[in-house]
Amino acid sequence: MNHPYRLTIRLLTFCLLAILISCRTKEPAGIATIDILKGLNNEKEFRLSEFVDGVEYVKLETTKECLFSSAMFQIGKKYIVAVQPYRPAQIFLFDRSGKFLRKIGCEGKGPLEYISISSVVTDPEETYILVNDYQRSVIMKYDFEGKVLFNFNFKDKLDGDVARIAVKSSNEVYLRMEYPRMEKKNFYLIRKMDANFHKIDSLYPVTTSLIAGNGFYWGGSDFYVHNGAIQFRQFSFDTLYGESQGKMVPRFYFPVGADHLPGPYLVSGLHKQMGDYTSTLNFTETSGYLILNTRIVPGKGGIMLYNKSTGEIALLKKYPPCPPDTLGRRLILNDIDGIVNPRSITGDQGICVIANQVIDLKDNLLKSCPEVQGIKLPTRREEIIGLINASKDDDNPILQIFHLKQ
Repeated sequence: MNHPYRLTIRLLTFCLLAILISCRTKEPAGIATIDILKGLNNEKEFRLSEFVDGVEYVKLETTKECLFSSAMFQIGKKYIVAVQPYRPAQIFLFDRSGKFLRKIGCEGKGPLEYISISSVVTDPEETYILVNDYQRSVIMKYDFEGKVLFNFNFKDKLDGDVARIAVKSSNEVYLRMEYPRMEKKNFYLIRKMDANFHKIDSLYPVTTSLIAGNGFYWGGSDFYVHNGAIQFRQFSFDTLYGESQGKMVPRFYFPVGADHLPGPYLVSGLHKQMGDYTSTLNFTETSGYLILNTRIVPGKGGIMLYNKSTGEIALLKKYPPCPPDTLGRRLILNDIDGIVNPRSITGDQGICVIANQVIDLKDNLLKSCPEVQGIKLPTRREEIIGLINASKDDDNPILQIFHLKQ
């Protein structure tokens, strides 16, 4: 026969365990609200030292085999991948010191070639390179020697187009699918794949209907890895989601007012009749801030910064016109080395890369403004000035690689 006291202890123990289990499995509670319209009334100066710990410079080698006009960059521990997306599409591989190694593939219709490039990503361990050839609906996987490991035809295998790729690890690849234009039920916008592109999971289902008339989908999409989890916001919607325990849960909410377009698309001509509306086109997330590219129509907006610890939202201060920037843009003051004040920060894997044409850098030195005082790293400033003076005007870019605070 059980003693009443023992029954009470057992009951209390069971209840306590139930509470602990429920707390452990419960989705993260609470969502931070970011009031963009309120932030328009708060203009503030931001300095680069608030976001970065240090900077390094890489002067990319210039030879006839690796000349390019403009490029996007993937920076790893051992390699730098420079991607010229068109005219012609080319991928150049440099080592971490800027020495040119080889081209990866080439433009063409052969089995080792690509017709177009919408995105190029590498895994953090630097074992492969993924190239999204959107015209052929194929993702090509190369090793760093330029060998094609395989082609993945996403149009046939995923019943849709891949818009973005995010790589969490060498064996975890996330694909963000294009929003369907036709009628679909439970179409998953995010697909999780292994290194051989076998599906592991599907996330964020949507049900769509055919847009009447000559409609088109509008707005950017945020899709990236932060703190080891995929982050996603479709188009210019008002909520950013993060993956947690196999689900996409809301993290940040952007109230935008009654005049905001209630969906991911504009029907032709509708945007001319709407009047004022607000949107967040895209943003970058650092450890302490969300850096927002906002649009308030007509004629307002710009780069805004949200402090994740204090909840403060502010618009970048606009400076008077000053050569070489005669438009007087809103800039983040570069008090790290004083060379180039960035308009925004686009971070990936903990770094922000700014590719500078040599001729622009030389012009910047001749016409620099006295906006930044108290340079944090004067020796690094001397280093980049030396690189600039030792370069020809038509050399490949000099990279400023800022290491974001973690």
